[in-house]
Amino acid sequence: MKKGGDNLREGDVVAGKYRILQALGKGGEGSVWLAVHLQTEQFWAVKEIQRKTDGREFHEINMMKKLRHPSLPMILDVLEGDSCIYLVMEYVRGHTLEEIKQKKGRFTPEQVMEVGLQLCNVLCYLHGRKNPVFHLDVKPANIIQKKDGTLVLVDFGSSWKLYGEDKEVQRHGTNGFAAPEQYDLNRPLDGRTDIYGLGATLYYLISGVRYSSTLQKSKIPGCPEYMSEVIRTCIQEKPEKRYQDSRVLRREMIKLRKSYQSGKQRIKIWVALLLAILTVGIALRELPAEFTVQVEENWDYEKLLAEALCTAGEESLAYYERALFCAPEGKQAYLQYLEQAGSDGILTKKEEEQFRSMLHTIPLGKSETYEELLAANPEAYGEIAFRLGMLYWFGYEGEEGRRIAAGWFGKMEAALGKLPENRERKEWELRAELFGHVSTYFERLGRGDETEDSQNLELRYWEDLKQILALQEEQEYAVTELQFFRETLNQVIFLSEELYQAGISAAEQIGVVDQIAAKVQKRMTEEQREGIELEQEIIALAGTAKTVMEHLLKTEEGIL
Repeated sequence: MKKGGDNLREGDVVAGKYRILQALGKGGEGSVWLAVHLQTEQFWAVKEIQRKTDGREFHEINMMKKLRHPSLPMILDVLEGDSCIYLVMEYVRGHTLEEIKQKKGRFTPEQVMEVGLQLCNVLCYLHGRKNPVFHLDVKPANIIQKKDGTLVLVDFGSSWKLYGEDKEVQRHGTNGFAAPEQYDLNRPLDGRTDIYGLGATLYYLISGVRYSSTLQKSKIPGCPEYMSEVIRTCIQEKPEKRYQDSRVLRREMIKLRKSYQSGKQRIKIWVALLLAILTVGIALRELPAEFTVQVEENWDYEKLLAEALCTAGEESLAYYERALFCAPEGKQAYLQYLEQAGSDGILTKKEEEQFRSMLHTIPLGKSETYEELLAANPEAYGEIAFRLGMLYWFGYEGEEGRRIAAGWFGKMEAALGKLPENRERKEWELRAELFGHVSTYFERLGRGDETEDSQNLELRYWEDLKQILALQEEQEYAVTELQFFRETLNQVIFLSEELYQAGISAAEQIGVVDQIAAKVQKRMTEEQREGIELEQEIIALAGTAKTVMEHLLKTEEGIL
């Protein structure tokens, strides 16, 4: 172990394992150095934290040692010296957003949206833990952009966990990015404090100036109005006027991006239409009368569904309602609506209301609702209940999505229970059963439940997970399945040691992570579409998972 005051210098060797190469910078709690592991020759960052009489040197360690997310640096090792604690962390290669802004100038609205979404994702992870973690120093200098575009939030020296009655530690913050309550020890801190820091960061990146209360009523330079409203909500002086939850802000950012992309698509369509009109010109007025048809008179079920895909909002709903009237017991209209609603990864409250309206409508001349008529076909009803349950579970905009999803999974099981046991089961039924099982495991894994029903829970989860991965891919519901992959990787990262203790080797865990990454990479290659942020997030998450498991593998082999 390094002695003699413990202050590091180039060439020093820490714990006989890590050779110090050069200084990387200074964080809120101490200096950061680039080091190389002598045996594996891997690069790591070593943070030198001075010991303090109040035990604060362990604060950042306790904050981060169990955190696993693509946008957070992973802790490899914790070493103690006479006057310092050494935190061995993932070496994040890249440049801070502050450096990028200083070099290239203000960010574009599209770049700011991407920053906002990635930061929302990591804040949702931190704030959503059983014991929430608040960073409390979100600013461009603490956000590193890697070569692949992934943002990493660093320097947790100011952060703290919310533990029931525990007292708060001394607060820190940076002028222009810290929320007002951070300067008042009598005011509570929570997730909204980080939301302020995120909003101030976006304000700075798009305007080029730090936010202050004197700018409250001024227009944000370079910021479109549709984005300005979101940023201003984040940086409200009173926490109760900000977004109340990082998940709510994330949904707003997704809507913002979706609206922006739709606007770009509309421009493309209008340009193409204008060119077509200019090309056809006067010929449009020469079309024979027989080409002008009253398609309403000839529409059938399939045509109505095709039209529903080409429209949006109330007009699209009207086509679906007419299709249901044509075939009250058919499942295609419901499944198409759910696929269309979930294509962006979010089941909005409005989409939910529309779907419930379709289910609960009593068609003219009937005495039962569409849902009751559909339930007469247990196989169709079971599949729809499964699809709706998955959307509620992974993408519902409102509260208690998973509780509602559990209800629909129950309806699915009840419907399938009415079918003959000796029938040939379709693949979606097996998929539904497996997803239903795994979804219930998510609520129970890692909670230390010692009941008889919870014994070998990790093994049951693992076996079902492998069966899901062995099934053929579902292109129709790609986003929902991708969301499942994302949550699965988060679970595997969090439970890697528990899975290992249950008998699942590090190598086997790595194999499953590679399988998920391969499936997602294949989709990215084949789809060739815009907006593959979810796929990119999963690939980054898979990289984090492999790092965790490779560390577990090396520990198993006695290398570390």
